[in-house]
Amino acid sequence: EDVYGFWKREDAGFAGNDNADVKRFGGSPLWSDYRIDTTVQVGDDPAGHAGVLLRVTNESDHPDQVSDALMGYFVAVSGDKLQLFRHNYDSYLLQVQRVKLPRNVQVPLRIEAVGSSIRVFVDDAAEPALAYEDPDAFMQGRVGIRSVLAEQIVIGDLTVESIPPE
Repeated sequence: EDVYGFWKREDAGFAGNDNADVKRFGGSPLWSDYRIDTTVQVGDDPAGHAGVLLRVTNESDHPDQVSDALMGYFVAVSGDKLQLFRHNYDSYLLQVQRVKLPRNVQVPLRIEAVGSSIRVFVDDAAEPALAYEDPDAFMQGRVGIRSVLAEQIVIGDLTVESIPPE
């Protein structure tokens, strides 16, 4: 496990620092197709965004480099939307989807990365709230959590399960 920045452990999971960009990584850079299960809880007045990193490689942290010093994806949750970013030592917003998240309640969040497809399911829904096919996909990497200037957004523990090829 690699931790960059300060995290607060709360009953519902992990909360980042409201004046920093913090990250926490685990798993193998060789993991490929997998499902990530977690929860997200947003408060009455959330700010910034926090969420799940996936298929991450070459991550690092240093005061003199960009904050997006990694290759992989970031599923970011804010008060009213999901965002999918692609990072390659820069940040590219791939997709945005408005969502209505109940306040102060742990909501299930499931992310599936299979081949070039990334799908995000909210609150145990049968259909994804966000789905994206990356024509130049990162195909393997670690998982993690990230908080970017986030207040009142808590990410639960991650459970990662391999998805076998069909």
